[in-house]
Amino acid sequence: MILIVGLGNPGPEYERTPHNAGFRALDALKARVAPNALWQPRRESTVLETSIEGKDVFLCKPLTFMNNSGGVVAHMMDYSPIKLEDLWVAHDDCDIPRGRAKVDTDRGSAGHKGVQSIIDALGSRSFWRARIGVEPDFIVDKQNIDSYLIAEPLSPIARQQEDALLQELVGQLIGFVANGIRKLTIKT
Repeated sequence: MILIVGLGNPGPEYERTPHNAGFRALDALKARVAPNALWQPRRESTVLETSIEGKDVFLCKPLTFMNNSGGVVAHMMDYSPIKLEDLWVAHDDCDIPRGRAKVDTDRGSAGHKGVQSIIDALGSRSFWRARIGVEPDFIVDKQNIDSYLIAEPLSPIARQQEDALLQELVGQLIGFVANGIRKLTIKT
């Protein structure tokens, strides 16, 4: 079984912010592999159990807010014994330009509090990450990066760019389920 977690913040006010790129990635994956299925509530998250390329997959969106995602992920790992290498986390990364994504493993959090929460809860950083570029188009100092990530809605151009990237990323993730995950850089 593979567990794919999308990080974001619950609530309509965060829906189109850069920080919710992980939620949008899972929504795009669901739209492709299980369009008629419904998200189900499960212990501070919404989940969807489906099959991709004949393999069982859990999709999970923690609803504890980004910075406290680790407890939900640890619970999901215990709920259905999932190996660390079968945990994939999709999240925003403000150090990667828009229109790009990187898939890699065994990295530190680079200051991403949601990822750090997962690392702390699992005691390991050896899980796969789909890092979705949300680098701002303008200069943002480190003190104001949180405001940018949770308060600035994506512009129409940024939305189009992200939608194209997510479609490419979803195609790659589906292929990874079938053929095994690997490091990758995506540019749209």
